[in-house]
Amino acid sequence: MSSITLTEQDKGKTITVHQGDQVIISLKENPTTGYRWTIDKGDNALLTLNTTQTGYTPSSGGAVGGAGRHLLVFDAKEPGTVHLQLKLCRSWEGDSSIRDRFDVVIQIQR
Repeated sequence: MSSITLTEQDKGKTITVHQGDQVIISLKENPTTGYRWTIDKGDNALLTLNTTQTGYTPSSGGAVGGAGRHLLVFDAKEPGTVHLQLKLCRSWEGDSSIRDRFDVVIQIQR
């Protein structure tokens, strides 16, 4: 098993991974503002969120309330193509609060 890490610079790209690989998406986030990255669209049968490894990491030496990075770790389960879409929003305000989007096409091979 190997892993690939994607950041803001990979927005809109198509990447290829192998079945069993991990896809790590690392995006800037400041949860004290209420804005959090969440999955908007994906395919859970092909690409599954690994909840035990997903979470927020504050910047090193960052002050309380400072920004950090939200890591979303996915396991490539089955061959196929997934158009993964994420949104940065306040969950209680719904889609009207979307501040940013991240999307990537992930092609999973055997």
